[in-house]
Amino acid sequence: MTLNGYNFQQTNPINNRPDYCTKLQPKSTHMPFPKWIPLTALILCAAACRKKPLSDRPWEQGRVAGYAPVYDNSPSLKTLSLAGPMATKLPGKVLACGHYLLVPDSALQGIHVLDNSNPRAPQNKYFLQVPGFVTAGAKGNFLYVSNYNDLVTLDLSILPQLKETARAKGAIQAGMYPPYGGVYFECVDTTRGTVIGWVPATLTNPKCRT
Repeated sequence: MTLNGYNFQQTNPINNRPDYCTKLQPKSTHMPFPKWIPLTALILCAAACRKKPLSDRPWEQGRVAGYAPVYDNSPSLKTLSLAGPMATKLPGKVLACGHYLLVPDSALQGIHVLDNSNPRAPQNKYFLQVPGFVTAGAKGNFLYVSNYNDLVTLDLSILPQLKETARAKGAIQAGMYPPYGGVYFECVDTTRGTVIGWVPATLTNPKCRT
């Protein structure tokens, strides 16, 4: 029973009076605040504030932070040599070339050459040192290997004599851009030498970017 805003919980049968009563709480007229609204607002803000990829933004002008190539004209950069066997550090996919097994090693910048005449016991015979080594392939007795931005063909049938049978200059794009995404860089000028690395630099009206 309700009277003057009080809710009578129990009635005494002797005096017909309530033993206790409680004050009724008025019903709220406010709409509940949805819990998902703050999360949705946060997601929309993150999407709006996310930085666009460099390729989707207008080119910057004036002085811009980026990278510049480091050039070297030393003849040794284009010289491949055969050394004694070495322990592998970062081996790649094994290639078959004649009776040799070739194990590229990017950490050592070269290729381990194993004599596979006895497949049960291959012998680690040589290490082919290749400056600027990135990738290699083999067919028959010929090895195709990257030497900075050149593709070099070697005849391995006459090892330990190292014979270069062909060189396709500029066939490999390695080194033509910095190994970072979303950056400006100074365009490579191949007449200045071989690119052996990249350094941070302040560029003026850059024409190249990744």
